[in-house]
Amino acid sequence: MTHPSPSTTAHDPDSPVDPQPRWIGVALLALLLVSFGLRAWDAAQGLNAHRYYDERYPLKNVSAILLHGEIRPRNAFYTSLSYLPQTAALAASQWLFEVTRYEPFAIYSASSDGYSPTAYLICRLINVLYGTLSLWVLFLIGRRIYSPAVGLLAAAILAAFGRHVQSSGEFKPDILVLFLVTLTFYWTLAAAFRPSLRRFLLVGVGVGLSVSAKYTGVAAAIPLTAAVLAEGRRDRRQWLWLVLAGVASVVTFVILNPFLDVVFDSISFLSHTYATTGAEEESGHWVVFTRQIQFLSDQHGPVVTAFVGLGVLGLLWRIFRPASEDARERRLGSILVLCLLLGYSVLHALGMTLFRGQNYLPVVPFSSLAAAWAMVELWRWLCLRFPWLAWRPVAALVWAGVGAALVAQQETLVYVRVVPTTFSLMNEELLGELDPTGMRHVVYERPLGTFDTGGRPRRPLVTPVDRLTAVPPAFLDGTDVEVFPQSRLDGPAADFYRDRVARCARDQVEIVGVRWFHSRGEPIVILRHLWELVGDPVDLQVRRPDEDSPFLVGRVPEGLTKPGETVSLMFWIPRGAAGRDVDQLRLDPGGRSVPIFDTGRRLNRLFRTSTRFTLTGTEQRVRVPSIGTDDPARGYGLELYEWRPETAPAHP
Repeated sequence: MTHPSPSTTAHDPDSPVDPQPRWIGVALLALLLVSFGLRAWDAAQGLNAHRYYDERYPLKNVSAILLHGEIRPRNAFYTSLSYLPQTAALAASQWLFEVTRYEPFAIYSASSDGYSPTAYLICRLINVLYGTLSLWVLFLIGRRIYSPAVGLLAAAILAAFGRHVQSSGEFKPDILVLFLVTLTFYWTLAAAFRPSLRRFLLVGVGVGLSVSAKYTGVAAAIPLTAAVLAEGRRDRRQWLWLVLAGVASVVTFVILNPFLDVVFDSISFLSHTYATTGAEEESGHWVVFTRQIQFLSDQHGPVVTAFVGLGVLGLLWRIFRPASEDARERRLGSILVLCLLLGYSVLHALGMTLFRGQNYLPVVPFSSLAAAWAMVELWRWLCLRFPWLAWRPVAALVWAGVGAALVAQQETLVYVRVVPTTFSLMNEELLGELDPTGMRHVVYERPLGTFDTGGRPRRPLVTPVDRLTAVPPAFLDGTDVEVFPQSRLDGPAADFYRDRVARCARDQVEIVGVRWFHSRGEPIVILRHLWELVGDPVDLQVRRPDEDSPFLVGRVPEGLTKPGETVSLMFWIPRGAAGRDVDQLRLDPGGRSVPIFDTGRRLNRLFRTSTRFTLTGTEQRVRVPSIGTDDPARGYGLELYEWRPETAPAHP
């Protein structure tokens, strides 16, 4: 039996590395500062419970500790390291507030979940730090295995990965587990290059920390296992150390997550939920595998993804046919990189029937490293054939362009996430001014975007159309707001759009333009012609004509309907009752159809509102079809609203 004891080389993580060019350090520092700043800018947006739904799960465990003094977690969907550092930081901030009474330190407020913007900012900035540190650790890995240039390029590629940017600004453990898996891989290099019990145990602790952030952290165990199989399979000590490393990982996890009943309950719930959702979406193992490739392609971009493929193939070739400059450590390091990248991909596809990008993030540092290695190797090959490329000014220009493109990519990602579109600004502005919200009608051109009600219980009646020219002018006249791109005023149907503008007073026309760091997209035109309510709504007192009638009716009071009168109808349904799918009312006699649309809820009522329409003067009752006979009429409601054009300016 042999006991390999490799000599110290420049690739040994425990030994000094060759001096690197000063520009590498300067470029790395610039990359880290820019990446931290961009991610912090993104994290500082929407400091409330509404931006990211999943932030509520770790916050429940934070509340258990800070508000109730209970260390037993409310759930273990995300394990302890996903929230313990944030809990400590929040406690420190609140202590500072109590000592200084300086309001920005306060972590509690009268918000929907009780936490202040400061609390969300602290939680997210810690994740921004994790994301930035993961770039630094990946640089160290690339430098140890290949060269400082490969490490720097890999860090820049990872920094430009879209999901890395997003996860760095969320209070979720996805970026922490990526950082810990990357850090554990760096420790694994030391254990693989110079095996010892201490190094193996450190890797075991790293695996335990990774799984204590999120269950996908088990990916950190793959490289050390691969190292023993590749280099130490005949060394009994390494097998023993591997077992002890496994014990260390379990002990670390249990120390940080002592309430194993909560852990097992959460794992069972998550497994069932993923399996059920996968079945509903008709997903399977092959779908997960293909979506992994699609995920890397979408997030890396087609060019970098092509280099990922070249890198994987090139590294496989160099493992089996090493070049003269490939030392043992470099070859072994390449094996470990591919084992984590390909091994986790296979295990993830075999173990899951539902793909979620955040669960595949642990491979991204290593796909970035493979792409960076391929780029540098291709450049070396080109320089051998075209020596003028190696001339320093040319090389500096080329690589500065590559670096600038990668930095610009992450800047663009953050800018798009942070700076709202002109349509979003319009959306928010209208939600704040339309009153009563559930009775107002907005029509807009669909290519501009999707109208977002912001989670509000009541919302306006919204009609998206491809182009306003496809809608009768009389219908547009009955709405409160029209929205279309400013470019329509100079397009093929310019006369139509200019006529729409001419119908409104000057102070009822608004153009939302593009301004740096304020709005992006294309300028849009907002036309306001708000209608004014006449008197109070009329309760039509719905009832069943007889016990077995499958519909409800509301009688219109005599003398109320006048020819040419503009009205709208609002029908409400008790929550849980029949009638949720009713999409039209009928005017009798004649059975004239009046479409109704979902305009939200309030308390236990679901509201359906019609657009404005003109009466003929013959209407006697309003019929609600398809209600069924099981529910009593009590609880349903039907109101009629009279309208007239507003005489005062609607938007000063």
